Amino acid sequence: PSLRLIRTGFPIMASRFLLYLLYNVDQILIWLLLSKADLGLYSIQANIFTIVLLVPTVVSAVLYPRIMEAFGESDNPRKLTPYLIQPTLVMGWMACLVLGIIFVLLHLPVKWILPAYVASITPGRILLLASFFRVIANMSMISLISLQQEQRLMRITLVAISVCAAVD
Repeated sequence: PSLRLIRTGFPIMASRFLLYLLYNVDQILIWLLLSKADLGLYSIQANIFTIVLLVPTVVSAVLYPRIMEAFGESDNPRKLTPYLIQPTLVMGWMACLVLGIIFVLLHLPVKWILPAYVASITPGRILLLASFFRVIANMSMISLISLQQEQRLMRITLVAISVCAAVD
């Protein structure tokens, strides 16, 4: 039983580690290639967006047990459609609206509350654009894990890390 648990759990843990690396590849590259001050300016916004991304994380935590229950009742992936497509679309549209508003208004609180960190506005706006993809990716990650496609998730994540590193 424990060997089976390791065999089942390792790809999920490896996928999570790769996703964590993907979410932080920008900070790692800034730390390696730029100054500590640059990393500090970027990290302020990164921490704010970690809080913003709690919403899709909570939605995922609510949906995941239901997805697994539906998948357990039938091996037919079509049974998962109500839990995968509609929430992904809703989160995508909500993310467009919320992130768009934040994008337009981001400079105001920074200028008023943290005037020494005005240089963090541009990285913050870049992070906002990336946040949209993280919202959508979270639902896709749950889908792949639900469908026991962890190996595919790891390959996709490795490609994403490579692309992000190259773009950064």
